[in-house]
Amino acid sequence: MVFSIPFWEKHPLHLIISDLSDDFTNDDDMSMVNALSVIRTILDNNSLIDTTKGLFTMLNSGNWRVHVLVVVILIMDIKFRTEEVFSLIRARIRVGTWASPQLLVVLNAYDNQFPQNMMDVLDDSFEIRGYVNLDNTSKLGSNAFIKEQSQKVKSAMKWLINNEFEADNEGMKMAKSWSIRLLQIQEYLDKKN
Repeated sequence: MVFSIPFWEKHPLHLIISDLSDDFTNDDDMSMVNALSVIRTILDNNSLIDTTKGLFTMLNSGNWRVHVLVVVILIMDIKFRTEEVFSLIRARIRVGTWASPQLLVVLNAYDNQFPQNMMDVLDDSFEIRGYVNLDNTSKLGSNAFIKEQSQKVKSAMKWLINNEFEADNEGMKMAKSWSIRLLQIQEYLDKKN
């Protein structure tokens, strides 16, 4: 299945997508232009049902790399911007992922319920649950890791909803960088179409 985690591990598009310095000017194999083309081909060659199931599989996985791909898929195709997908993204953030700031950026851009459905992460008591899978099996990391990731989520939210920014804050930096990247991808796709 094209949306299986091993498929994405063999096609490391997350590396290209995560390279925020790519300026969309070249189209070699390791370029953003090529990565978007590969993803577009996959989306076009699979049914909406299969692709949606694939997104669910990707979000259930503890693999942050595929979470970054979910962000790009949502930027690329409006038909996946559904409450069902947004709900899974919110659950993924609350469980924990290295890609929480990126996922928050996509919610900020496309989810009409944002930030209301994520305000709880700003509470002092908020802490990611620290599991790999959404079914709360397989622990993600140590208590220190959980605290660090929880803080990253809070910081990204603060930047997204209040425009608070601290240069040495990883969550804020990632949210800001990915907000810019989202606009760059949208602009590139708009010009291409």
